[in-house]
Amino acid sequence: MRLIGAASILLALASLLPGLPRASAQQESQAQTSQFQAMQWRARYPSTPLPKIGNGLFTIRIVSDPSALKIQRLEAIIVEIRRANGRPVNDANVAVAVRARDVERRMQTAPRITRNLGLGKYRVEGLRFTMHGSWLLEFEVTSQSQTDKTLLEVLLK
Repeated sequence: MRLIGAASILLALASLLPGLPRASAQQESQAQTSQFQAMQWRARYPSTPLPKIGNGLFTIRIVSDPSALKIQRLEAIIVEIRRANGRPVNDANVAVAVRARDVERRMQTAPRITRNLGLGKYRVEGLRFTMHGSWLLEFEVTSQSQTDKTLLEVLLK
């Protein structure tokens, strides 16, 4: 979303500088539409992948509704883990670490995988978010002698 917003700003600034070609109305409209679609997606799906920190061996997404998470309550989520080829990972050992994105605050509880639900889905329990804002969930997944890390972001409003 930040890149799309930056593209809109650059298009607007470029139109103010003499000698540079101006963006067409269609390009400006496309940039605004893309930015609006990204904002809609962010509002609808608050859990978004961040730049990968590992090698991309596994992908993780939250399949339960992250917008239902509350502050100062023990929470649980369901995550789905897949290999890069799209196949579900059914035999994973998973370590979970959670911290606030904007401040150096780690979660006071110790979240962990409590159940393998099958088809690559796992239940993560022990989440207690202490404030509103952006939280990073770091998953270290080991399966068939391969280990990789992935980050997810959850926005609590």
